[in-house]
Amino acid sequence: MVDQSIEVDLHGVMVRLKEFIDYKRLSISKFSKAMGTNPSTISNALKAEGTYSISLSKLLSIFQGFPDLNPMWLLFNNGEMLGPVTDFNEVTDLKHRVRDLQRGHLILEAKLEAYQDFFQLAAGGATPSIGDFNPS
Repeated sequence: MVDQSIEVDLHGVMVRLKEFIDYKRLSISKFSKAMGTNPSTISNALKAEGTYSISLSKLLSIFQGFPDLNPMWLLFNNGEMLGPVTDFNEVTDLKHRVRDLQRGHLILEAKLEAYQDFFQLAAGGATPSIGDFNPS
């Protein structure tokens, strides 16, 4: 399995999130409303001293509520604060397509293995029967 973990400086994320909120001249209440969360959740996260925590679902809510916010900037301080608007329906569609391709890849690998086993039997002088061949 491929390691899909990423390393994020959560303190930096919170600092940049505060910078974005200030740039947009939003109150915590307006910001929270746009992302569909409780204002105290954001307020507490921004005030945390040494303990920074934000869930993936909250990050996704931020990006959906503020599509002009550059995710690479917020997460990794890479690029500009504002970037091209992200279409999250397109992102979700791409995630589904990647998952389908990964499933198809696994099926093809299994079929290839079945073909290889069949031909190894035939190459070894054995007479493989149809029961020896199951590429599904």
